[in-house]
Amino acid sequence: MIFTFGTEDGIEQLDYNDFVRRPEEFRARFRDKKRFNVNLGLRMFSYPKTYLRDHPHLRSQMGELEHARSENPLQFYLPCCARSKTMRSTAHLFLNNVDTQLTGLVAGNRFGKTTIGWVKMLTTLRAIPCQKDWSIFSEHGVDFYEWDGPKQIAVVTYEVVGHENTIWPQVVQEWTPRGELGPYSRGGSRQPNWKGNPHIQLTCGTMIYFLYCSQSQAPFESQALDDILWDEQGERVKFVGANERLATRDGRHVFSLTGHKVDGRPDTGAGSWIHKLETREDAFGLTSKFYHASLLDDSPDWIYPEKIKAQKRQQWIVIPEKRKDLKVIREGRARLLGQWHVSGGLVYNDWDRDYHVIEPFDIPKHWTRYRSIDHGRTNPTACLWAAASPKGDLYLYDEYVGVDRDISENINAIIEQSGNELRMMGQERHSGIIYERHVEVSKSNSFFATALDSRSGGSRVPVGELTLLDLYAIFGLRCVPASGRRLEVTIPLVKEWLRIDHNREHPITKKLGSPRCFVFSTMDMFIGHIERYTDEDPKIGSSKSERPKAVDDHDLDAFRYMIQMPPVYVKGFVGHGLDDEGELIDAESLRRRSRSQYARDRYTGY
Repeated sequence: MIFTFGTEDGIEQLDYNDFVRRPEEFRARFRDKKRFNVNLGLRMFSYPKTYLRDHPHLRSQMGELEHARSENPLQFYLPCCARSKTMRSTAHLFLNNVDTQLTGLVAGNRFGKTTIGWVKMLTTLRAIPCQKDWSIFSEHGVDFYEWDGPKQIAVVTYEVVGHENTIWPQVVQEWTPRGELGPYSRGGSRQPNWKGNPHIQLTCGTMIYFLYCSQSQAPFESQALDDILWDEQGERVKFVGANERLATRDGRHVFSLTGHKVDGRPDTGAGSWIHKLETREDAFGLTSKFYHASLLDDSPDWIYPEKIKAQKRQQWIVIPEKRKDLKVIREGRARLLGQWHVSGGLVYNDWDRDYHVIEPFDIPKHWTRYRSIDHGRTNPTACLWAAASPKGDLYLYDEYVGVDRDISENINAIIEQSGNELRMMGQERHSGIIYERHVEVSKSNSFFATALDSRSGGSRVPVGELTLLDLYAIFGLRCVPASGRRLEVTIPLVKEWLRIDHNREHPITKKLGSPRCFVFSTMDMFIGHIERYTDEDPKIGSSKSERPKAVDDHDLDAFRYMIQMPPVYVKGFVGHGLDDEGELIDAESLRRRSRSQYARDRYTGY
């Protein structure tokens, strides 16, 4: 992508990397407020004011460009894409997504997130009429849509003062065409009534409501809206109210935020209600897509100087990594790289998405597969799928959580999700009850073992002498009892698998620094749960123990059972269930054939 830079030294066309290699004296011209500067996106001009006085023809040209930008800055808007080679930056993807009901942009401080969100409201969500020949559409990569009439839209922030001091003057007035703002444009005769229910009407008829989380719930419940821009991490109760009113008009939510933990706000950062919108744990039935943008990669020097970026990289990333200061590293990744801020108190405090989360791939057939189940009666039943590689690593690749389902329904779902099928083998009578006996047939995947938590597995069913393990086997899912060892004993075993060895090569990225356990990025629920699996607050005078809060922990209990089997690679255990004649073989028979290979320590896995 080529930028045009005009200065007293002439006109130059440079890509961004060439620009940043130029001397600081040259680059600083485009940030110097004492000079005449006009930014037209891919075209930027900077001249000493005395130089323009001596060159009247150039002064006239620059005056026309400055006037065009002041009248309609939106037409020249260029999404943050400093190092992008094409118009496919994170900001572009966010702006051009009109297919989901909710889009979110998570980026670092000073990235211009709110501005990007507002531009999206005006352009691709069609709050105002635009022209196809504007540079934003014809050159800068934003999709053009014909206007389809006035809208009812809102911008939401924490406090009304945020509107009055920041969003109104620096975003709405700065980027909305003056012709649409009319008397509300900068220097005009009118201002929103910040003491009442602040709102304005644009020339095209679109109404803009300025809502804030500290006001009562009524404005969020009473106004039917087309689209809402949520600035930073608002409150869930306000979102719930607004979402109900938005639904009546098939509206859209737009989020722009930094995913850091806000002091005094337990509902912010990783594990927050907004984070759950991305992980789809609490998505309100909405289709959603979140985008994460790096301040260091996408924000240009004339907005965020490369010199300052280098200082911030040292402060938040390089120095903390040398010190292994995970607390600072995690906050820095939120403030600079647009990641969710995982704050203190985590049980598995070695957890780091950069190391543990990987993109899915086709698991080789000869790897050894395992399942583990945390059975729930009134609580959900959770199951995890994993594969052990010949190098001794573990790859968690699928998850299941069954709510309000009986045992047979959960078993049917787990076996179907495993790629296998159930085959009825006859009937059995126990305590006067007739059961249909089933067996799992390995149609595509075979599992060396499936662990079921031992406390539930050994318990008796309400009627009769059968244990839960017996009942699972009758319904077709043969399980082995997982270790019943206490949390404070088993959590350190899990931590050892998650521990990052900084001298070990990562099997996926090939960089130094690798754990022994990896998680597919498609396991949204598991990732969300482990990132907010926190310790209980110890009582005064007591010692800290490995005792996590029992919240959203069913899949994490299944994870502990998985590690305790332990999951090791078993040479010769085939990954399919076909005999020499091509007939299906039941999974238990396959496991018995390879049982002699299973000769590792059951606690350590070595």
